[in-house]
Amino acid sequence: MSNQQATDYYDPSAPRHIPIDDCLTYETGYRPNLPGQRTWWVFCPITGGFQNSYSLLGAMIECVARGQATLTPTWDRTFAGGIWYDFDCSADLLDVQVLMGVAVSDMQRRIEGYMYTSDGQSGYKPALGFRSVEGDEGEEDWEID
Repeated sequence: MSNQQATDYYDPSAPRHIPIDDCLTYETGYRPNLPGQRTWWVFCPITGGFQNSYSLLGAMIECVARGQATLTPTWDRTFAGGIWYDFDCSADLLDVQVLMGVAVSDMQRRIEGYMYTSDGQSGYKPALGFRSVEGDEGEEDWEID
């Protein structure tokens, strides 16, 4: 008999819903910080239905890019109407703009990781909202949704 425990699996293609009266966390889990590392939290005030994790992460990236996200050293359960995202970085980083850039890079890496491990995503760039369109001469082109 094996002593292995089942690991949590998150289906990135499953629909996601962020309620207006609650605050969720995005696929977090305890992981100890390495020496010289710390965890930061970003609150993205976005709500509603999202087709999948790709579109949710894309909306979170857009939220950060527009300056609507909040950066904190811990997450706060009193926030409502959005989602918390945690990321790890060097403990020496304290500049808010740099930290937000690290958060976006982490989100983008997560999207890319989903794309590498997911099937059925050909012809679609979910993080950017692009879809493949057949051109006049049979060439593939990209169009923004």
